[in-house]
Amino acid sequence: MKRFFATILLFAVIFTAISDAAAETMPRTSRCETPTELSGTPGKLPKGQIAASFVDGSRLAMNGKWMANAEAADPSVLVVRALRGRSDAETYYMDDDIAALIVDDDRVICLQGTSWYSDNVLLDIYENGELIYTHQFDFPGDGDDDAAGWTTLDGRMLLTDQGTLYIKDMYGSLFACGTDGGGMRKVTDARMADFVYHDGMIYFANLDDTKVYEEVYDETYEEYVSLAYPTLYRMRQDGTAQEKLTDCGVWGLEAQGNIVLYQNIDEGFVFPIFELSGLYFLSGPLYRYDAGTGEHRPLGIESNQYIPTPYGLAAWHNEFNLEPYDVDRADLILYDYDGKPLYRLDAWVVELFGASFVSGENIEFYSYNLYPQMLWTRGITDYPEDEDGEDDVFTTVPLNGGKKIGGVPNIPKAATRSADEDDGPYSDDGPHGDDGVDERGDSGKHYGDWGNWFEDDPDDSDDVEVYPGMFEDGWPAFGAYLNQRMATRTGPGTAYSEEHGTLSEYTEIVVFAKEDSGGTPWVLVEFVKNNKLVRAYTGLKRVDVDDLASLPTTTKKPKPATVSRDTTAYYGPGKAYLQCPVIVAAGTEVLVYGVDRGYALIEYTGGVLTRSWVPVDAVAFRE
Repeated sequence: MKRFFATILLFAVIFTAISDAAAETMPRTSRCETPTELSGTPGKLPKGQIAASFVDGSRLAMNGKWMANAEAADPSVLVVRALRGRSDAETYYMDDDIAALIVDDDRVICLQGTSWYSDNVLLDIYENGELIYTHQFDFPGDGDDDAAGWTTLDGRMLLTDQGTLYIKDMYGSLFACGTDGGGMRKVTDARMADFVYHDGMIYFANLDDTKVYEEVYDETYEEYVSLAYPTLYRMRQDGTAQEKLTDCGVWGLEAQGNIVLYQNIDEGFVFPIFELSGLYFLSGPLYRYDAGTGEHRPLGIESNQYIPTPYGLAAWHNEFNLEPYDVDRADLILYDYDGKPLYRLDAWVVELFGASFVSGENIEFYSYNLYPQMLWTRGITDYPEDEDGEDDVFTTVPLNGGKKIGGVPNIPKAATRSADEDDGPYSDDGPHGDDGVDERGDSGKHYGDWGNWFEDDPDDSDDVEVYPGMFEDGWPAFGAYLNQRMATRTGPGTAYSEEHGTLSEYTEIVVFAKEDSGGTPWVLVEFVKNNKLVRAYTGLKRVDVDDLASLPTTTKKPKPATVSRDTTAYYGPGKAYLQCPVIVAAGTEVLVYGVDRGYALIEYTGGVLTRSWVPVDAVAFRE
């Protein structure tokens, strides 16, 4: 998926600002108007799938087992999750920003390097959490301040259906290797801005054969620079038999099967943001090249970014202004590959910025922390925030036009890691084994018995009296959905501290128990925040759970106890849960509402009424 602002920044380096004279020659402006006449039927996928010839690298990548993404707040941090059975994440700190990721079987392939300056562009390959291969790409340079380490291209990486990994570094050189890094080689001396693959051929935007559209005066360096775009070529996988396919300049190269998509810059236009800012950057209407017949033809689509899928082309129609993060319009339309608009997909600004990955009948989105300000400018504040006040949100957008779903894809919110905290990266040990149910939290579905999910905790203290409360082994957890925006408290009532913000409507959660407070029913729920599990309370009216009668009720007779040592508290029973920001001091008098896997649910007053979890051997029960 092309990132529009990244493209703006990319070309701002080359073309900077234009002079008044050049501005007078600026081509037409396109507002990427959203089509109003749609011919498809939402809820029904178009017929005639076109299989992809490669897996495209992105800052979000997955297969049936694992998901990897660059962290929202810091793109140099790699986060890897199991898609089934666990919701915790392993974190890896890279040397540089992540440009692209691919997940292949149990391997996570990571291309690092910035779009601005880098002499440290790396390819790292992890297998089951262990680094098995690394390669540093060398840049030509003359040793001075203007060495070729200054780069103006985004890296791209793709894995073909034949199992070959292709990597374009930020200088524009193309390399190939196996998914274990074996046989690393440079494919060609040609430099390219972008490339795609189909049926043994590589299609690329050739930087060594460009078309000049304008001589632009650069006021910063007081000289003219060429506004030039690469032309479209193809070659065999070994770099031979290079063939020119267009005389026009091209940009925005994408492909789905035999259909190669590009923007025709001969019919170039600018977006309103350039018209207002004085930056000069051309886009063009979308064309398709048929790799089988050799036919070029226009699709009649003007879009600044688009996502090929097996069912059609998902194209954004959006408009920005110069106010920071302000988006006037953001519509995602599914087209067929003849350019006919079918229907609108359930996506907006949250999905527009960040990364995407086509998975089956859905597009998975991971939105980066650019977007909260955009939402605030429009009075929308009901999205969850992390501790830094920044958002990173996963959404699943169905390609049939159905309603999007929030949350990490395919990870039930009841899923937790094994009680063994030394469990290694990528482990798929967890609740959804033979005793579990592979469900995405459908309302009323039992996830299984807690006692069957976890190994015995070595920290369990059998000689400690366990008060029989709400968390006896074997009690089920129930998958549920929020029917409205959810506010949370650490306990059942507004007198308790509010520490976790809100969750959006339709978020999948897990419900464990109910409890009345002043005549109002509350439920104990579990969800994920900052890659950690959290248990908290919310009003029952906000939750849809079918088998309400089967929910256990929290004990009304908590057992008094005293904390015997300074101890770390968690928002759930174990270190897989988010850690509380304060230490519970020795001598604190508490009420114990239950015990789960060696952790006691305690209630105490630390300036405000609070419930949290501490090791059960850190509390001494009182008579």
